[in-house]
Amino acid sequence: MYGVVIEKGPQNWQILQQNNGKAAAELCGRVEVENEVLSFDDKRVIVRVIDGNTGSRITELKAAELCGDKWKAAVDISVGGPYTIETYLRYNVNCEKKGDRIFNIGVGDVYLIAGQSNAVGVGKDAVNDPPSADVHMFRLSGRWDIATHPLHDTTDTRFPLSEERVRCGHSPWINFAKILSGRLGYPIGLIPGTKGGIPLSCWDRAEDGRFFDNALSIVRASGGGIKGILWSQGCNDTWSEEMRSTYLERFERVCADFRKEFYKDIPIITVQLNKTTCTKNNNLQEVGYNWSVIRDAQRRAAKEIDGVYIIPSIDLPVCDGIHNSCMSNMVIGERAANIALKYIYSKQIICDAPEIEKAVLGGNKVTLYFNNVYDMINADLNCTDKLMFSVTDSKGRITPIDYSCPGDNSIELIFDREIEAQAEVNCDGYNDSGLIPYDLYTRLPILPFNGIKVKKF
Repeated sequence: MYGVVIEKGPQNWQILQQNNGKAAAELCGRVEVENEVLSFDDKRVIVRVIDGNTGSRITELKAAELCGDKWKAAVDISVGGPYTIETYLRYNVNCEKKGDRIFNIGVGDVYLIAGQSNAVGVGKDAVNDPPSADVHMFRLSGRWDIATHPLHDTTDTRFPLSEERVRCGHSPWINFAKILSGRLGYPIGLIPGTKGGIPLSCWDRAEDGRFFDNALSIVRASGGGIKGILWSQGCNDTWSEEMRSTYLERFERVCADFRKEFYKDIPIITVQLNKTTCTKNNNLQEVGYNWSVIRDAQRRAAKEIDGVYIIPSIDLPVCDGIHNSCMSNMVIGERAANIALKYIYSKQIICDAPEIEKAVLGGNKVTLYFNNVYDMINADLNCTDKLMFSVTDSKGRITPIDYSCPGDNSIELIFDREIEAQAEVNCDGYNDSGLIPYDLYTRLPILPFNGIKVKKF
């Protein structure tokens, strides 16, 4: 080693979480030069930031605090990048000695990826989703790098709990980050912090919580702050009545813990549970119901917990029976980015999926009304038995025999008998096709729901 040595500071490719358009890069190290150079009274360790593409000066010269052969400095850097941090020693008026550099850092927003396998990304088909110099990731080996698939690569991992036993693949989040960086004009960082096949209890500190603490350790190792959380989880909680019935309560605890550890209103973007086609020897009605309970808990979480947002995925294909395909991941990434642009960055954009507002009873008909409809609810003249709807009343569960779309924010379900009072309408039919009503303008599907009370006219 020779010259100005950086012992602690940002890593190459690191994204520093910005706050009000800036981030502070803190550095320290030592000076290793000839004794005659150290003897000069006017020696200074200089730190500066330059544009990594053009070499333009970004910050003024910063003289580090120097004590003997030790130095430290903090440099405020505006959002953007790539930047290079340079150090050097100046002495005897204008003589210089070399110093270490840090390359390709950025100042922008960093997102933690949490949940289970569809957060990890297991897309297996082909898709064009190349790396971008504006999207970086913290690898589980402990080093920042340009973001590439699979994000959840555990080669040389420093976090054994996150080690996967299956082949990871494509995820939604590079496309998410590319869309954000393109609209915001600064880089985005991604931190993979989860693992496939884990239930919500692994995140809930009141139960197990190991993966919550594991994610915190990954964020700390990455350098610190994050802007928000990208959450996709729920499959492993569908098979237990106790886990289904308490999902919302337990997820609320997880959100509260994230806000204690990071900041009180940290945004959490969630992906509503998609479908499964892994149904050999299973009761399809039971599968449909079990998954519908989790979907409704996720929908309610976005309504009842401030700063939690939801996007649908029920209309998108899976590639292996339970994992979103690569093309589905591209759409999920775009939907999540649009939600972030609207609710986190206050951009004007239409991106909310239709959500049930009310269900109104009229004899043998139930009319469903939806919010977030910008044209009309449409169902493409699909067969009635392909839709997911059912009604439960005092006589039991019944599915519609017909439906109509009046051309507004509603869909009318028609049954072969009158519906009793105190009925509930559900989206609990087993769905392996993705056929579900949607807004004709946005093409976003309705958010599946469960247990909505039916009211009389």
